[in-house]
Amino acid sequence: MDREAYIEMAEVQDGHWWFKGRREILRSMIASLSLPNSPRILEIGAGTGGNLSMLSKFGTVKACELDDFARSIAQQRNGGLVDVLQGHLPDGIPFKDQFDLVGLFDVLEHVEK
Repeated sequence: MDREAYIEMAEVQDGHWWFKGRREILRSMIASLSLPNSPRILEIGAGTGGNLSMLSKFGTVKACELDDFARSIAQQRNGGLVDVLQGHLPDGIPFKDQFDLVGLFDVLEHVEK
């Protein structure tokens, strides 16, 4: 995506019905899982960081994002509470940790075969 699209996404993702509704569905689905206490969560393709706050309510979150500009917005918006490193699928994940939950929201369909 181009910079303007990321800027627009960052500006509207907290209030727009699509982002809010999707985040509520994700929150509800995650809450229904049998996760361990203090789960380790990874978001792959964090974009501009709109899901990081919601995910952080469930456990410790790490994230990666391919686009440098989007990653810088995500890092700024969460105040550095979540590490958002450069990374991508299928084999560019910068973490060696094990995670209890991995999210790829609007990402998997963009991964080349």
